[in-house]
Amino acid sequence: MEKFNLISEKPLWALENFGKTSFFTRFSYYRKYLMETSIIENICGKIPEGFEKVTPTGSSYIFENDPNFLPINLNDFLGRAATVNSFTECFYYVELGFGPGNTTIFDYGLYIAGLGLIGFLIYKTIKNKIFQKLYKKTRYSDKGNDLKFVKSKKVKNFLIALFLPTQAYFLYDIVRTKALIIPSFIDEYITITSNVNFFKSLDFNAGNFIGGNYSVHLTSGPISAIGSVLGWNITNKFIIARLSNFLWIIVIQLIFVYLIQKIYKVDVNFLILTTGFLMVLIPWWQGSLYSIGEIPSMLIFTNAIFLFPKYRKLSLILFSVSIIYGKLLNLVLFAGFFIAKQISEKDLKKMLNDLLILFIPLVPWLALVHFKYENGNAINYLLDQFNFVLNHQSSGVNEESLSFIDSFISSLNNSEFVNWNFYDRTRLVLIPLIFIIILLRNKNSIDSFFGNITIPIFSSVSFIYLWFWFLNSTKWMRHTQHFTVIVLVVCLYLINFKVLTRKVDLILTLSLLSFYIENNKNLIYLSIIVYFMLIYFTNTNKSYTSVKILFLLILLIDISLPYFEKEKARDIHETIEECSLSLISDECRNKYLEN
Repeated sequence: MEKFNLISEKPLWALENFGKTSFFTRFSYYRKYLMETSIIENICGKIPEGFEKVTPTGSSYIFENDPNFLPINLNDFLGRAATVNSFTECFYYVELGFGPGNTTIFDYGLYIAGLGLIGFLIYKTIKNKIFQKLYKKTRYSDKGNDLKFVKSKKVKNFLIALFLPTQAYFLYDIVRTKALIIPSFIDEYITITSNVNFFKSLDFNAGNFIGGNYSVHLTSGPISAIGSVLGWNITNKFIIARLSNFLWIIVIQLIFVYLIQKIYKVDVNFLILTTGFLMVLIPWWQGSLYSIGEIPSMLIFTNAIFLFPKYRKLSLILFSVSIIYGKLLNLVLFAGFFIAKQISEKDLKKMLNDLLILFIPLVPWLALVHFKYENGNAINYLLDQFNFVLNHQSSGVNEESLSFIDSFISSLNNSEFVNWNFYDRTRLVLIPLIFIIILLRNKNSIDSFFGNITIPIFSSVSFIYLWFWFLNSTKWMRHTQHFTVIVLVVCLYLINFKVLTRKVDLILTLSLLSFYIENNKNLIYLSIIVYFMLIYFTNTNKSYTSVKILFLLILLIDISLPYFEKEKARDIHETIEECSLSLISDECRNKYLEN
């Protein structure tokens, strides 16, 4: 199939001076081509061999029907609908912004009207005190914190023993289904190949097409794919590798939950039960199936923040590991954290000692690079890494000299952001800002319980959030995981440790978490109403147990729904023979990308 650039309508090789461009430019072009074709193919199907784009010459133009093409109903933001009857027609409309089930302006109107109605009902409920007497009769234990039916330790253990297998069953089903239906992704092949080689021979190599051994273009480090490496080595199956890697990120979080329980001596049953849910609340959580590094590295980074006040050296090691062996972009978050800490402590000796500890994980990595880097030694690697970051299309450093407003609007209109739906935009634009407000409003109680971490968390989230929205020109959703993981984990910790003392903050925190519900959006609004009713009419301290149980049940309902709606997918035991023979070969890579 001839590879078209969907913007220029020319084959990649026909673009002016394409062969003379740098390796990075050609690789970025190739990656962009894969992303654009993926959108088309997800909606319209595989691009036919010899396909040529058709541009209608007038409003009376009629596309030729293809009897072998299943008609697809598409619509755009303005609510205009089109039924396409051929790949050519489908391609044309998708390029115009049409898609199956796109959120329209009428949907927004319906959401606003629905929220207005909900607000009116809440107002009437408060004014008439309809539920106040009902909640006053809620029976609590003598301690005043736990509902009577969960006061007994035996009852608690029984409920947990009943809940965990049910959760695991539905969670496995939703993860398995996602692993089977997501398309091939070049970054998955690169990450698995490089890490399989790393754990076999310490060669961090995905092939010459990506720059060879320890190439600076390998952006997901070894901690990203430990699960998939194990799954691949045992079975030689990509689907099993995906499932294994999802299990790996759950193990990471459970290890930190255990450490935090040992440090703060508080019941963490809620955190254990929400760990699996947490992984599928993260926008574009399929990145963990692809073995790319954002989610595992951010779980390490976020938990290192909570370990910092008690185990400073261990925390610094973990920060460094999340950056060097995870994702280099975490350096932006660490800069925010470290600067805030140094400003508050004003201790030069401690700062120098911290920097020395941070370099410990870097030493073995640079030692491997020094002897194995194909383009020179460790110094060459560091210089190449610096240039790679500086010239990366997402860095925002080499953007055109436009005004700030024009540059911001241009980056939005020419990025992945235009394909996001209403919920994604709310989750990734507004919720981090509301989270920051909740964080600062509860600074005293958070710092009193955990140590002085509020301002460092605020600084970390602000640094990466501002970089993403004002400098990052691609707006890939995977990059938002560098702040959404922090938001989700911190919110769960605040609820588990009962740090929020104001009713409004507890309601808002639960509402923020609910907005990450993916499978049934109606549950978002239903849960917010119930949280409000439950918390508003009861004592804040008493309502914690009730809302935790309710939160778990709502998330369980959400992940169970796809079980009854799923369609038949590929075989979980599907094997690519070319990859079983040699994972790093061109034949393996080409065959993988065909799937």
